[in-house]
Amino acid sequence: MTDRLTPQQRTRCMQHIRGSNTKPEILVRKFLFAAGFRFRVNVRRLPGSPDILLRKYKTAIFINGCFWHGHADCSLFHWPKSNVDFWKNKIKRNQERDQRVNQQLRDLGWNVITIWECQLKPKNRQFTLESLMLTLDHIYLANHQRKGYTPEEDSLSIAAENEMIYHKEDKKTMTPHPYYHVVAAIIQHDGEILCMQRGKTRFDYTSYKFEFPGGKVEPGETDEEALQREIHEEMDYDIHVGPLFMTVTHEYPDFTITMEAFLCTTDSRHFSLREHQAFRWLTPAQLDELDWAAADAPIAEALKNRK
Repeated sequence: MTDRLTPQQRTRCMQHIRGSNTKPEILVRKFLFAAGFRFRVNVRRLPGSPDILLRKYKTAIFINGCFWHGHADCSLFHWPKSNVDFWKNKIKRNQERDQRVNQQLRDLGWNVITIWECQLKPKNRQFTLESLMLTLDHIYLANHQRKGYTPEEDSLSIAAENEMIYHKEDKKTMTPHPYYHVVAAIIQHDGEILCMQRGKTRFDYTSYKFEFPGGKVEPGETDEEALQREIHEEMDYDIHVGPLFMTVTHEYPDFTITMEAFLCTTDSRHFSLREHQAFRWLTPAQLDELDWAAADAPIAEALKNRK
């Protein structure tokens, strides 16, 4: 079917599509609230910023648009007739990120539920919402059975919890265990990789360690935008951000990070040392010569072994 809108009209329509607080999200929230569930929304401290987070049920819920997330065999998903390569690459990347985020959440001990836009259409809505409630009840009973009849130690904190992850070893004192989503640049030039050395930090286990430069992703930023901003702020350096190389989730004694490392290139080796004390350019085979921060070490190892 030929698009009835002009390219300019279509662009304006696509730009006005919301990324959060969509009608399907609000519909599910209202249902859950009316059914007695209490939750948080758009929780940025966890991978993927789950649309709905039920901490009591250790469950993250994503409400996905069928087009934006490429829902296979769905009547709401059709490939656009124009700019096909752009949309195929974009949607493929969304799908890959969905898979990666879901695995990261499961690795952190969360259950993950995905509800599709088409499942909330009037003819499917009641069945979908009732199934959701049954699934949450099953999750709660399964968790309760695993723990026997011992009350959850943190159950009294649910109503006034901070947006923190509580470290398993800290439950007795309820010490907050922050979570950070960060990005890192694997900067390559003439066959060598840039390795940055930190100075003295708040924690001994990160002081004077080598790392791949980068930093936290701010609200509203893509990973690539955050990476370019961080490198410019830390090093006054222009880089070209390439594909995602790997994702690492590491639990330090005082905080947890999920780090997405991107392969990057640069046109020169001239930059400023603003937040690091030293640097080295090394070939992949030389990377194990350095004392790496624990979260960066798996990336260095993977680069060394890459063929």
